[in-house]
Amino acid sequence: MNAERLATSWEHKWSVLAANIESDAMSMYKDIYNNVTDVGATITTGDVLQASKVLTDNLAPYSGRCLNLNTQDNLDLVDAMKGLFNDQSNLSKNYREGRVASNTFGFSDIMENSMWPQFTSGTDDGTGDYLVNDSGTIAEGSTSITVDTGAGTWKKGDIFYFASVYAVHPETKATQTKLKEFVVTADAGTSATSISFSPALHSSGAKQNVSAMPANNAALH
Repeated sequence: MNAERLATSWEHKWSVLAANIESDAMSMYKDIYNNVTDVGATITTGDVLQASKVLTDNLAPYSGRCLNLNTQDNLDLVDAMKGLFNDQSNLSKNYREGRVASNTFGFSDIMENSMWPQFTSGTDDGTGDYLVNDSGTIAEGSTSITVDTGAGTWKKGDIFYFASVYAVHPETKATQTKLKEFVVTADAGTSATSISFSPALHSSGAKQNVSAMPANNAALH
């Protein structure tokens, strides 16, 4: 009995340790700038397909793609799929196990997890009251920028765009039709005078990721 209790105790400790490691890894979402945002809305199949598009646009291989859902998104996505044509085996899994089957929407692995954190964004409303304050040339590789103060706050993990700064194809460097996404890497209070972000700005060369550097007075959205 003592040996059984000891084994159970160690299993519990390892389980807690694994959960803490997993939770810590999930907090890294704040470092990700490629994003599909539909905050506060019910997930749709379109959202999942949009996520797959982002991966493809960034040259991610098709094999090994994983979709990890929080428990509410899993519930909503299973419900959203009930009226669609699906492979019979996938449909059976959806309803037997109550989760979206793997090999759906281009994702080879689909799972749910109860430890996804809830993000609280800053109060900046994205209307562009923060403007680039560039008194000179923004250097290649910049990860922060001086701004004219605005009314809202910024939180690490907030996604924003510079007006007229477009993404480029990772290989050909051709300008794309979508604005380049950036993620805030440090909290900034009301009337901030600089914003730190990722990825670094590169408008030329092998690392080029934007069509042009942000112009003076370009709005942050």
